Amino acid sequence: MLLPLLAWLPLPLLSSLEGNAWGPRVQVPFLLDLDVHTRFLLALPLFVAA
Repeated sequence: MLLPLLAWLPLPLLSSLEGNAWGPRVQVPFLLDLDVHTRFLLALPLFVAA
């Protein structure tokens, strides 16, 4: 459970620094893009298991 958190944590930090985490600057902000988060949380444990 710690690996997905450690792998995911830099993503919102970096997108916040660039201004893409929230707001009208991009079409789909990082924090509102549920498809990306779902794919990431499903793919990472499968990758580790493989």
